Amino acid sequence: MRARRFPPYPKAAHSSGQARIKVDGKDIYLGVFDSAESWTAYRCQLALWQAGPVAAPSSSHSISELVAAFILHVEEEIGAKQLSDYALRDYQAATVALLRLFSSTSVGDFTPRHLEATGRALLTGSWLTEQEKAGRRHKGGKWQCSRKTANHRMRRIRTIFKWGARVEIVPWEVYHRLTTAAGFRSVGDRKEVQPVDPDLVQKTLPLLGPVTRAIVQVQLLTGMRSGEVCGLTVDEIDRNSLKVDGVPVWVYRPSKHKTAHLGSTSIAIGPQAQAALAPFVADAQPGQPLFSPLAEMQALAAARPHRRERKGFVKRRFLPGYTVSAYYKRIRAVCERAGLTHWHPHQLRHLAEVMVERAFDLDYARAVLRHRDPRMTVRYGIVDLKKAAEVAAKIG
Repeated sequence: MRARRFPPYPKAAHSSGQARIKVDGKDIYLGVFDSAESWTAYRCQLALWQAGPVAAPSSSHSISELVAAFILHVEEEIGAKQLSDYALRDYQAATVALLRLFSSTSVGDFTPRHLEATGRALLTGSWLTEQEKAGRRHKGGKWQCSRKTANHRMRRIRTIFKWGARVEIVPWEVYHRLTTAAGFRSVGDRKEVQPVDPDLVQKTLPLLGPVTRAIVQVQLLTGMRSGEVCGLTVDEIDRNSLKVDGVPVWVYRPSKHKTAHLGSTSIAIGPQAQAALAPFVADAQPGQPLFSPLAEMQALAAARPHRRERKGFVKRRFLPGYTVSAYYKRIRAVCERAGLTHWHPHQLRHLAEVMVERAFDLDYARAVLRHRDPRMTVRYGIVDLKKAAEVAAKIG
């Protein structure tokens, strides 16, 4: 089939004295022939033609059709490195309840009340069946979202409708109505994440296996996110490029991380973190995660030779590397077994921020955590009572 071509600017004026072109069988008048206005109109029509045909705004599209089209758009953005794959999972999580409740509803009938009902269902878990709730409870999970998560997912749904309006799938008035939907201010709210007590970390470390212990030490010393430290591979660590006052500093450049679509991220690894990584870097294979559950279980089995080895232990299939979920569950299990207060890995990142801020300043902490917005770093900090008391004694 012959490819379509956009018609060139006409060589002669129409009988009316105007420039006329025919696009897809339709006559389009551009204005007075060879005038600046007609050339501008021609370039405008060319740009619209190059953008490709779009569906006319219609209220007949269903919510499921809108979501499916948007997910395809997000996947294309990820392929073009404009978004990270974290965004895809975030949008998918935001639309699960929406599709369960209103998949067959047309976009024209979707109102702020529908959006608020979706958020309320997320808060209460009413969109799940009793079997699904029981399954999540059995796995130690929750079926109710916090206020913050419910509001975030409502914003994600609004973003989907905004995109639909931009590509002329959703009428603009539908999106504008959704901007009036109110979020939730007090129901199911959670406390802000606080840094873990350093003494609690020191009590937990001897109880962990060698692999999990190394993960905790590296995350605390570098301020990495849990996904970044679990995904460490030897080929992503540059061990010879940087020295500070004669001290070699390794540079870790993760290929996948939360803000990958915003540009490359470099993480500095100092001598203490290098010492924790050294046993794993020595025999690591390129592309393979440094921290493996298999190595953890083998080390624990070797440390307890009196216990009978389980049949098929070595042949059992394991994940290639530690996942964030396995990392979290390992710390929780150790704390519960020892009667310690439970803490989770993300609190280590908050503790790293506090340690850097006290040793240097807030700007250094922002550089370590790789926050583009300084307000994010401020949220991570805690109130230093000693400094506040000094201020109060002098001027309070």
